[in-house]
Amino acid sequence: MKDYKTNRFVLFQNDSKKAENHPDYRGLALVTQDMVGKELEIAGWVQEDKKGGQYISGTIQLKREKNDTKKEVEEDIPF
Repeated sequence: MKDYKTNRFVLFQNDSKKAENHPDYRGLALVTQDMVGKELEIAGWVQEDKKGGQYISGTIQLKREKNDTKKEVEEDIPF
């Protein structure tokens, strides 16, 4: 993939959509080896190209574990 940044994706409108069940957007993603087979979080932003067309670009990262800090604090209280 040329000029794509690692752990990013891009989706463009599917110009070849011929049926309702075809995807509205299609694109590419490049992820690092450590992300293969793991749950990932993605975030996307609508962008506009030089011709005024819209596309979605975004980031991909490993899913963050939710820290239950309230539970940790309660366990530290001796009473």
